[in-house]
Amino acid sequence: LYDLFEDYIAYLERQGLAKSTLTKFYKHYNKYFEPRIRDITIEQITPKLLFNTFLKEPLENGYFETVRYLQIKLIACIDLARINYPNMNIQDIRVIRRLYKMPKEESHFPCVSVDNIKDVLSIEACSLPTKCLLELSFNLLLRPSEMVSIKIEDIDFTNNILNVPHTKTTTNFKVPLTTQSLLIIYLAKHLKKDKNNPYLFEGINQEHKNSQTLNQLIKRNGFKGLQTANSIRALGRTWMEQQGVRYKVAESCLSHKVGDNTTRAYVRTDYLEERINAMKLWSNHLSRVLGLNSVLNMVID
Repeated sequence: LYDLFEDYIAYLERQGLAKSTLTKFYKHYNKYFEPRIRDITIEQITPKLLFNTFLKEPLENGYFETVRYLQIKLIACIDLARINYPNMNIQDIRVIRRLYKMPKEESHFPCVSVDNIKDVLSIEACSLPTKCLLELSFNLLLRPSEMVSIKIEDIDFTNNILNVPHTKTTTNFKVPLTTQSLLIIYLAKHLKKDKNNPYLFEGINQEHKNSQTLNQLIKRNGFKGLQTANSIRALGRTWMEQQGVRYKVAESCLSHKVGDNTTRAYVRTDYLEERINAMKLWSNHLSRVLGLNSVLNMVID
């Protein structure tokens, strides 16, 4: 099994995946897979053995997202091996899904009402860099993993644009930077201890902050089951809907794909100019909501 994973890792590295995606894989690989895969031969591979070896423990501990992730990677690894080595009679393990039941969850991330944005945005029980991350997440409406992966070199201070090399749905995504966003970025940059670290939000034991930083902050401050870091985007999208921002523009602000493949083949625009206006409206609204509770005012005081 170790050799099959070596092939799978080489395959992933050839795909040009975002660094944060590979980092997440290696984190799970080193913790859950690598310590145990050397003891399993190809002949021993069965769905039940792999479940007992890799999935049973995190499932019993309630780490359901981890179980989903490990299952996906196991199946992908074995599927690749079955393609690469058709004569080795490697067993199909996709039935591993039937060996356990996951608890039912809501189909969407929990999210507070737009009227309660201030409650989440005003969280102060954290360091100044983390407070900057929280406020900038509201202003930019990027996904948590995209937020912590922001590099200084990707910020165009001349044209007020953040260039995001990879998002979940596209590449080279341009995010308009409002006055508020730029001020928070300047502050976050100033607060960095390691000026040679390329990331805007440096981590303690890694190059950048963990993508779960904001989720943990939100949970600790009384919003467990009510709000997540990712559903900050839902708040922005809902507010834009209420203000009459065009559907395609609002969706593009979240780097969502708009239209089907045929539509996108002919309509090749990123709605940047309209997104600039929409993001200004959104940032101005956040400033009004926050008032003196902004991280910028904390520093001034």
